[in-house]
Amino acid sequence: MYLVELETEKRWQRFIHFVENDTHYNIRIPEVKTLTHPIGLEYTVIPIRDDKTNKPILYENSMEKLHIIKILEPANWEYLLSDKKYAKHIIDYQNSPIKVGEYYFCKFINNKWNLSFDNMKFYEFYFSSKMGEVHKIISASEYMGKYINETLNKKEISSFYLDIETENTGKGFSHFKIFLDTNSNRVYLKIDGSCLKQLYYRTLQSSDDKYELVIENIMGYTHGEKLEILKHEIENELKLHQINLPKLLDYA
Repeated sequence: MYLVELETEKRWQRFIHFVENDTHYNIRIPEVKTLTHPIGLEYTVIPIRDDKTNKPILYENSMEKLHIIKILEPANWEYLLSDKKYAKHIIDYQNSPIKVGEYYFCKFINNKWNLSFDNMKFYEFYFSSKMGEVHKIISASEYMGKYINETLNKKEISSFYLDIETENTGKGFSHFKIFLDTNSNRVYLKIDGSCLKQLYYRTLQSSDDKYELVIENIMGYTHGEKLEILKHEIENELKLHQINLPKLLDYA
């Protein structure tokens, strides 16, 4: 019993040390495993701390207090992208339910740390490694500005419901909103309770006649043919509302 309690205390304190002191860490999620990742996919996460006190930010309601972290990207992502031999690894992350670029609640359940995007479905995780460059932590003001108040001063130009699986529309399916920043003319997509995701066209060659629609931080929501269905719907909405997206050069 003593050893179990000691291990539980170590798990608790390890996470608290992370949110209080570290800039980033890699975590592994055993439930989200594949043939190429039999012990679970690995992600780089960063903590959120108060600007003035440097203490971790908590989400509080009448029932509980939850720590908040941000899923930055799959661990060693740039390395995986650098070689075609890791194509299967990339597909695994594209199929994963873990949403890159989003904030997650963290909760201690059954003596283990778990994370959840919506405070309903939780995934157990553990710390795996600390590799890669130092990452800037997310401060309270940045969290408030980018997530809670991020739609302020932005004009909602479109709102639609879509089930990407069936292509059915109507209330009850995922809710998509498109916002226009009238100051910068940048266009963003919001999916249910997600962070804003910038939309733009990326050219594939040195001319503007070949390009693709990019939705930033879409990993974990959809990919492949289903992503193309969503892009098609977005382009229809942009055309309907006469919104032009910027084109960025990205030579192959």
